[in-house]
Amino acid sequence: MSGIATRFRKLSAASLSFSAVLGLLLLVASAAQAAPFAYISNTNDNNVSIIDTATNTVTGTVAVGNQPFGVVVTPDGTRVYVANFLGNTVSVISTATNTVIATVPVGTSPEGVAVTPDGARVYVANFASNNVSVISTATNTVTATIAVGSNPRGLAITPDGLRVYVASQSSNDVSVISTATNTVTGTIVAGSFPLGVAVSPSGAQVYVSNFSSANVSVISAATNTVTATVAVGAAPEGIMVTPDGTRVYVANQNGSTVSVINTATNTVIATVTVGTFPIGVAVTPDGARVYVPNLGSNNVSVISTATNTVTATVAVGTSPSSFGQFIGGAAGPATAPTITNGPPPNGTVGVVYSFTYTSTGSPTFSVTAGSLPPGLNLISAGVISGTPTTVGTFGGTVTATNGTAPDATQNFSITIVAVAPPPPPGTAAPIPTLSEWGLIFLALLMAGMAWFTHRRKGLR
Repeated sequence: MSGIATRFRKLSAASLSFSAVLGLLLLVASAAQAAPFAYISNTNDNNVSIIDTATNTVTGTVAVGNQPFGVVVTPDGTRVYVANFLGNTVSVISTATNTVIATVPVGTSPEGVAVTPDGARVYVANFASNNVSVISTATNTVTATIAVGSNPRGLAITPDGLRVYVASQSSNDVSVISTATNTVTGTIVAGSFPLGVAVSPSGAQVYVSNFSSANVSVISAATNTVTATVAVGAAPEGIMVTPDGTRVYVANQNGSTVSVINTATNTVIATVTVGTFPIGVAVTPDGARVYVPNLGSNNVSVISTATNTVTATVAVGTSPSSFGQFIGGAAGPATAPTITNGPPPNGTVGVVYSFTYTSTGSPTFSVTAGSLPPGLNLISAGVISGTPTTVGTFGGTVTATNGTAPDATQNFSITIVAVAPPPPPGTAAPIPTLSEWGLIFLALLMAGMAWFTHRRKGLR
């Protein structure tokens, strides 16, 4: 019996050890799958390198517009918005397929990009047109344009989504935009040539890197005033706050370093040597690592926030910049799209028409066979709108795609009718026919007989 008990205890211990190891392996695998990606804009290659932060390897490259610079990932990780400086556009990348699904014209020479916490809007700083474009992520169209200071570069949005802070290089100030009204509600004097902007996780402080004065302005969001100035390295540009709010990392372009600021004391506690001409800087969601694209050495430095040392260097394309919060993604596996409503209704000539497809899988829509009635158009977000101009029946096929097979398709047949013309002024009502007069007389006779019968009963 004792031998059996001993073997059982050994088997149990071995089973437990195997279970623990298996659980640890599954946990590691799960963590690796969930690791976000760094999207690096290669300015001179007109593309974006995708780095898997779990392995620090480039897993893909996406062609975008002319001279990509600013990059931001939406909070749900499904889209990446890339500002193309010489293209005057913003490329929209689907992270499920790593393809450009839309190109949005904006102002002149767009640089900085930021997305609201709810993912509904993207704000783009247009350097040469001195304004900010507001993009609706539902339709990927510009819904507002806001005049700001001279040569805006970087911008950041508060965690509550209520304000946007925009650094304008040539006017040495920061514009404060209300997202409720898309108007400038205040202007703050910063240092010389302010470029980058970052907001603390609490929303209480705003940090602005000043390129020419080699320092960082610390702004109180409650009063919109500068409360401290921190000297950093030469020509600071990209700037980002760690998720716990305790550190600010600043990329110093001319110094080829990154300054680390302690937010409790507003002092530099470390200086990390990176590649040549670092531009952007972004922190992983867990706060463990900082990624720094180096424009001059064509690579990305990976800094451990625990030791403030470079732990990896990843080769990418030519002149990497990625100005903004360029880390995110790792959304769940893509699923094939479905169309959950429709088909669209009929319409009338001259009457405004609107129909919106609903769907799953965040697809883009297009007409792949036949045609819509003249005057109607379908945008990629799945909205058919316009004013019909021609009577007739028009058919075809709408396809929804997100890069995962199979695509969803739905046939449509929309009939457009003419508006019935009103009767000419002064037209008399039509005279009843003989049979209609007979029916009218019979109805009156029956009503009279009923009244007479009721009256006789009442007199008895």
